[in-house]
Amino acid sequence: MVTRAILLICVSLCFVHTAFGVEVLSPMERIQKRSVFVNRKEITIVPLTASLTEYLTVTLTKCDRKGVTFAVLPSLDALSKANKWTQFDGTVTETIRAGHGSNPKGMVYLALKHSAPVGRNARSYVLLQAMGVPGVVSPTPVFSVPNSKAQLQWNANTKKVNVTFPQLIKDKDGYSKLLRTGFSRSHTLSISYRMIATVAEKFTTGIAQCGTMVAGKTGLIDISKPFYSYSQGTVSFEFEPTEPVYYITLVASVAKTHWQKTSNKSWEISYYYPITRYEVPAAYIQRKN
Repeated sequence: MVTRAILLICVSLCFVHTAFGVEVLSPMERIQKRSVFVNRKEITIVPLTASLTEYLTVTLTKCDRKGVTFAVLPSLDALSKANKWTQFDGTVTETIRAGHGSNPKGMVYLALKHSAPVGRNARSYVLLQAMGVPGVVSPTPVFSVPNSKAQLQWNANTKKVNVTFPQLIKDKDGYSKLLRTGFSRSHTLSISYRMIATVAEKFTTGIAQCGTMVAGKTGLIDISKPFYSYSQGTVSFEFEPTEPVYYITLVASVAKTHWQKTSNKSWEISYYYPITRYEVPAAYIQRKN
């Protein structure tokens, strides 16, 4: 009986692979990032596991120009009937129910494919981050990147640029509830900030969202601030420019950490601010060079 069941599963997976050209990767556990390459003729499937009955927060970031779509499947068999594929540009965050009462170690499947026909050797690069977050205290609806860009001010005395970013909180009531219900005495909500500026927008985006270093002259400025208890105010950076134009963004990473050891994280979600273009005063650049 067991042998027959294994045979049926094998036949099912082989059928799916033959019909769609499927590449099934190894499962992703909680709090894990992975670079995923989507090939031209294949649907790439990433199994996502949950250790408890919980929601998985999944963040997908497109790291090249080719369009990619995704679908969430309850099983591999559901691939043949999948009709809802969502295209994303930049970064998208989804909350997925992963565990069920009778199946506490629930597994769901994230399927990725190209959104349109592409060239023979085309391959898309996607950064995937999955985290297990109990649904009642999920931070996803609490935080949101504001639409407004950074505020920049030139200081003629110090010859530096001051960059101020607006706050991240979307729902203040939800923020208070998250602190009340989602944390014990040994844990705290922390946030780290990383400002990135380069001479071209693609450099800034690639380094901030995908951790890639793009070849060529970038004029990179990379400033990080350590973990702080979260406040509802703004955050500011200051730097001395060396290039005439900069494209600037902020990466804000919100995490549940141990109050004594911030590297011990229960979950972490990163948010990417809009790119802000800034022209340094021409007179300063001329004197500098």
